[in-house]
Amino acid sequence: MLSNNLVGRIYVLASFLLLSAITASALAADRLTGAAAVSGTVTEGPVSLSQLQHGPLTFVPNRGQWDQRTVYRADVGGASIWYTRDAVYFQLSRHLAPASSVGQPTPQSLRDDTRARIEYLSYALHIENANPAAEIVGESPLPGRVNYLIGNQPRNWRTDVPMFQDVVYRSIYPGIDLRYHGNPDHLEYDFELTPGADPKAISLRFEGIRQLSVRPNGELLVSTDWGDLVEQPPRIYQPKGDKQIAISGAYAITRSGSLGFKLGNDYDPSLPAVIDPVLTYSTYLGGAGNDIGRGIVADSNGAAFIIGQTESVDFPTIGAYDASQNGSNDVFITKLSANGQYIEFSTFIGGAGSDDGTSIALTPSGKIVIAGHTMSTDFPALGAFDLTPNGGTDAFVAELVAAGNSLVYAGYLGGSGDDRAWAVACDTAGRVYLAGETSSPDLPSPSGYDAGLGGTLDGFVARVSTSGASLEYGSYLGGSDFDGIYGIAVDKAGSAYLAGFTNSSNFPTVSAYDPTANFGYDVFVAKLSPSGGSLTYGTFLGGTGDEWAFGIALDGSNNMFITGLTTSNLFPAVNAFDPSFNGIFDAFVTQIASGGTTLSYSSFLGGANADYGQSIAVQSTGEAVITG
Repeated sequence: MLSNNLVGRIYVLASFLLLSAITASALAADRLTGAAAVSGTVTEGPVSLSQLQHGPLTFVPNRGQWDQRTVYRADVGGASIWYTRDAVYFQLSRHLAPASSVGQPTPQSLRDDTRARIEYLSYALHIENANPAAEIVGESPLPGRVNYLIGNQPRNWRTDVPMFQDVVYRSIYPGIDLRYHGNPDHLEYDFELTPGADPKAISLRFEGIRQLSVRPNGELLVSTDWGDLVEQPPRIYQPKGDKQIAISGAYAITRSGSLGFKLGNDYDPSLPAVIDPVLTYSTYLGGAGNDIGRGIVADSNGAAFIIGQTESVDFPTIGAYDASQNGSNDVFITKLSANGQYIEFSTFIGGAGSDDGTSIALTPSGKIVIAGHTMSTDFPALGAFDLTPNGGTDAFVAELVAAGNSLVYAGYLGGSGDDRAWAVACDTAGRVYLAGETSSPDLPSPSGYDAGLGGTLDGFVARVSTSGASLEYGSYLGGSDFDGIYGIAVDKAGSAYLAGFTNSSNFPTVSAYDPTANFGYDVFVAKLSPSGGSLTYGTFLGGTGDEWAFGIALDGSNNMFITGLTTSNLFPAVNAFDPSFNGIFDAFVTQIASGGTTLSYSSFLGGANADYGQSIAVQSTGEAVITG
């Protein structure tokens, strides 16, 4: 809706959503034009300029801390934006390996090699024929001030510099204002026209790009050396009474390559209007290094809790238990607000070695449980059943308070080999279940179904008391070859349901849908009793190729829902959405009835190339939701 001070104007809004083909990994240097490109191999993955994860986009005026041409500046994730009197300059950066590197560089080689470089991409959006006397002002002040204590000369310091949510170029064209503003998923520039102003006066010219074009769906495509920028198609409305009437409009590119707006014949110049793209919540989360999201869970209010691994020393931290990166890779835990626009807290967890957070869950009381694996001998261990590292790689389990700023407990789980936790779950009493894979012959296994390592690699499952101080049970699960667990779910009685992979022909089967190994790697699905001491159910699931399961979920009747990948055209298809194998490997979705001996349905899911299911959830209606 239009606010009262907007009546009598027309508004041309264009949202500038920069998609993931643009890489951005560090704040750019303070300059208006970019550095010369440095040759080398790009090692960072795609990261969007729409990394606005810290709340409203903040515009800071120049009080002498920057080049005099700058009027305002905004930092947006991995980029800097400068606003001058007749142009806006964007600068992005990304890491390069030295040209002398052999083969694909690793993150460690980038850190260790002092010859590693940063490449900058700069481009500009010029406001053609702009009024040189236009007043440029900040609007909607934000709380807080910025201080620039640069160098050791106090006369060069600038303190108490305000921040604004909007920057307005007043009368940039006759009867036309230009407004910049944004939120955590896009940056907008709005042309506000008073009645009688000529929309054709608006003329923008990109510099430093390859090509400008309009897609058939109305999006504006800005091609650069690093990839494509995309502006959403403008949507135009005009108020009539208490209603907003949609009218037509589009981007217009002139023969000279300048950009403007074309309003349709249904536009009434005597009325105000809005051209406004509609955006859904989508955001990036990360810093200057490699960041990998591993798991996500939502609370009853819709807030999202994300866990993963980061090597970024500048990974965003807010309200953190640990605000500093500790080693080569740390665990990160971040809570996003229900609308996805704000970080409620974000923290590192780790030691001096490499740490990886792989799974996350919430207890009934709202505490945060995480699991993963660590190579750090100084991983923060507190109040847990095992405070001492055991082998090369240990599994870990930890619980944080709901606010994310302190640990309830944290500890290791492992033996003399390598142990990795890939899945975690909680029961209604708040006990924690973790599962993964182990090569340790001496993994703690009290009161468990299987107390011995059966092959080269076994799956394992363990239950931790509500306080974290004791291991209530621990068990191996596998045969004489390779086995691992990637998914876990727990029913109301405290039985653990497990899914993973096996190529052990003697994997234990009980009340099985399929008691016989098929070919190569098979999926297995198993159920442990509430005590952990017996196997209630265990089955193979597979065909003539290889299969792995990555996710498992339960409905209210304890029917099991499994997803993963298969390379087999003879994977069992029952009541299938897609009964045929499609490509290199396919995702699959299978529902196993609660008794364990019947497939309610089983389907391929994929196209002509490679597809796999990573995670699965079940709605209250019994419908399965899969991602991968």
